[in-house]
Amino acid sequence: MKNLKVNIQSIQLIAAFCLMYSVAFSQKEKPKNLPNYDKKLLHFGFSLGINSGNSIIKYNPDAMLKDSLLSLEPTRIPGFGLGIVTNFQFADNFDLRFIPSLSFLTRQYDYRFCVKCKQTIPTDTLITKTVESTQLDFPLSIKFKSERVNNYRWYMLAGMKYSMDLASNKDVNTAATFPLRFQKTDLAYEVGLGLDFYLNYFKFSPELKLSMGTKNMLVKDNTAFSNPIQSLKTKTFYISFLFE
Repeated sequence: MKNLKVNIQSIQLIAAFCLMYSVAFSQKEKPKNLPNYDKKLLHFGFSLGINSGNSIIKYNPDAMLKDSLLSLEPTRIPGFGLGIVTNFQFADNFDLRFIPSLSFLTRQYDYRFCVKCKQTIPTDTLITKTVESTQLDFPLSIKFKSERVNNYRWYMLAGMKYSMDLASNKDVNTAATFPLRFQKTDLAYEVGLGLDFYLNYFKFSPELKLSMGTKNMLVKDNTAFSNPIQSLKTKTFYISFLFE
């Protein structure tokens, strides 16, 4: 049911962008705002946005049976971030974009263990583990832009991102609390789409982006919480608003 809700939300967001696109490009010709904007090779700005951190988990079946684990589910928790935009136009329809950002993310994992499995009526208990991250992100991407129509143009982007977690718990003592421990750095690839609005004094761009990690982020420490996981990779969805 959770996955269904997430899919419905994603479809609604994409539908909203398609509606904005159809409205923007169905308008008749009118005077352009910032007519000389795209003649400059270099632009700067800032970005604000929200994020939703999730994970791609590969389970260890043997450990799940041994530790009486009934289920393990990641839960989406909203976060936010801000960044500084540097955009270099190296061709008419292609930009090179670098947006160093500070992102605050929270990932939650719900463990359900069988407590009295051998009883006539078995019981279970829910244990939640939360991993909070304060990330320095360094994404570098190629932006493909459509032709400008009036004061709008749509774009797609693809690239890579290096991340460093300033709040990483990799080196914490796990003797008492048994937290899930994550690596300090990650490398991810990103894809996204957005729409540029040329306003009177600046360009405004709402954007959707998906980031998929390539590294196994889990630190194995031989506990009932890390043993069921063979590998854990990050998956983050971003909704950003760029001002240039």
